[in-house]
Amino acid sequence: MSLKAVELQVALPRTLDNSRNQQIQQNQASLQNAMDGEQLTQQTIVNDQTVGEAEDKDRAQWRDRQKGPGPDPRKGRRASAGEPESAQAPHPFKGHRLDIKM
Repeated sequence: MSLKAVELQVALPRTLDNSRNQQIQQNQASLQNAMDGEQLTQQTIVNDQTVGEAEDKDRAQWRDRQKGPGPDPRKGRRASAGEPESAQAPHPFKGHRLDIKM
């Protein structure tokens, strides 16, 4: 395949434009990957903090239960209604926390 001088005048600028466009697309893809990675790390940090806060609350509740029987302000309304305390016993097979990650 032989190209004439007139055809080369048209073909060479198009090749340069195509190489520039390809380089821009590759840079955009790598930039998008970097942004996605940063967003993923930030989301992971947020998820770790929320799970840690839930664990702190559970520790505080466990500490309150270990202190002994005392008036619990959250259960005050239920106790005054006359419901038995055994109805609020935890289920032996179900978990206490639900950690969903999407």
